[in-house]
Amino acid sequence: MIMKNKFLFFLLLSLILSACQREAYQPTATPGAPDPAVSTPLSAPSAMPGLAADTNPATPQPDWETLYTEANPVSDPEEIIAIFQDLYDRFMAQLDRPGWYRFNFMDIETIWIHVSNLESGRFDGVISLFTHEKYDGFIWPVTFLSLDGHYGRTVKNEAMDDFSFYALEAQPPGPVWENLDYYLACDNCIAPVNLQGLIEWVQDPDTKVQPKSLKKTEFDGWIVTFENQPVFTFRIRVTYLTNPTISSNGELTQTEEVITHFSLVNGGAISQTTNWYYQSGSALMHGTVPLNLHIKAWFEELPEQEQALYDACYRKLIEFEGSK
Repeated sequence: MIMKNKFLFFLLLSLILSACQREAYQPTATPGAPDPAVSTPLSAPSAMPGLAADTNPATPQPDWETLYTEANPVSDPEEIIAIFQDLYDRFMAQLDRPGWYRFNFMDIETIWIHVSNLESGRFDGVISLFTHEKYDGFIWPVTFLSLDGHYGRTVKNEAMDDFSFYALEAQPPGPVWENLDYYLACDNCIAPVNLQGLIEWVQDPDTKVQPKSLKKTEFDGWIVTFENQPVFTFRIRVTYLTNPTISSNGELTQTEEVITHFSLVNGGAISQTTNWYYQSGSALMHGTVPLNLHIKAWFEELPEQEQALYDACYRKLIEFEGSK
């Protein structure tokens, strides 16, 4: 089965501010609504961080947003990579001022990313908050990068009302966008990461699917209206020729299909559908999962609740580092 974290699309000013100094925090985007359209000239795409040095994606067709339909999809790998590069540029263009950016991934994880220098290619703060109905209101800070460079990951306790940091096996890499997946402890959660992962998959189709087997991987994409907006729809179809995976109901998988919708406004992944087609001739349509990465909000500073969680993370992480 294609690993969930391989295809799900699936980013901190002063350290501690007193409540009397805190202003009211207002996002510039209405929750649930995308920001105004941002376009990137197709004639001069930037180089995506992490893109292989020997990769030279073609400039996408100037009219690619109207050129490709489901009856006439794009399937050329270089053109697909160029489209992903364009979507990446659109996503990064919306990060247009210093401060905190909030993304709600799949409605279960709120990811806050702080950027101080827009031209540096770096972020300098992360706090990833996981919520679940079974937590009874507990908000779990899964990963944390402080504004002064302290990074850690946490585990929640059995009572699900507290958390603690644990030792990492290696020194964290630099906080540049191609390493964002490390700081989120999640493959392909945010657009710069999931677009990089998709480019890698298109470049080398055999790298993303386990177990290793003889298989046929097909990619195509087209423009369609989805939720009252035009989107780029990207489809991956993996047909197993040997060693098919076994589903939870014991069926042998013939083909897996993943369909993702990307916003043309800012390149964020809107939703994803996974379908399984079995050798018996039956099929399982998984349904559509909202990714919501096309929705972001900007804050100059963290809201009060998130700032309190940031402060708790910072205190616990410094104490943990001092105890080692």
